[in-house]
Amino acid sequence: MLLSIPPAQPQTNPNAWQVAAAWLDEYITSNVETEIARLTEQLFLTDGLVADVPGQLDALQREVMEQATLRLEVAELREGTRETRTDVDCLKGMVEGQPSSYREPFNLGDFQQKVESLEETTKTGQQGFSKQLSNTEDTLCVMSTRLAVIEQELQMLKQRMDQGGEEKRRELQAVVAGVQIKSQKMQAELTDITRHRQEDRI
Repeated sequence: MLLSIPPAQPQTNPNAWQVAAAWLDEYITSNVETEIARLTEQLFLTDGLVADVPGQLDALQREVMEQATLRLEVAELREGTRETRTDVDCLKGMVEGQPSSYREPFNLGDFQQKVESLEETTKTGQQGFSKQLSNTEDTLCVMSTRLAVIEQELQMLKQRMDQGGEEKRRELQAVVAGVQIKSQKMQAELTDITRHRQEDRI
């Protein structure tokens, strides 16, 4: 509100300078500084989201490395199973090619049972690795989706902040311009008060 002092009674508000200064300080504090603080807080939150993205990428990279390791272990296990089957077939052929007098002490049936048990254990282990690999792939898919969502939200947030920042800058400029205009008008009012006080003293 602009000060309005009737010329006939310029002495009715001798503290006009103090009142004007207090009003201007309060206006700047409640408008400009508050808005700047709010924008600073929003930028701080955005920086926090940006800083969290490298951590998400590191976690995703670790998942990819673990998946590659599991794939290698499964491949090695399958290769070991094939080699075991080849060795068993070769040994069975050698034993079966010998006379019965050589086969009996060897107990081919017990040997075949042990081989079948080994194959079953290998199969179970392979299934376990395959299941673990599948779980890892599911986890990797979820993390990839999550990271894509984070990156999309971050991009949208940056766009909103850019747009909002430009709008807020214009708003702040308008506020500052308004303060300057009011300050100039108040300065003119105070100049008139000073002139009237000097005229009264004369």
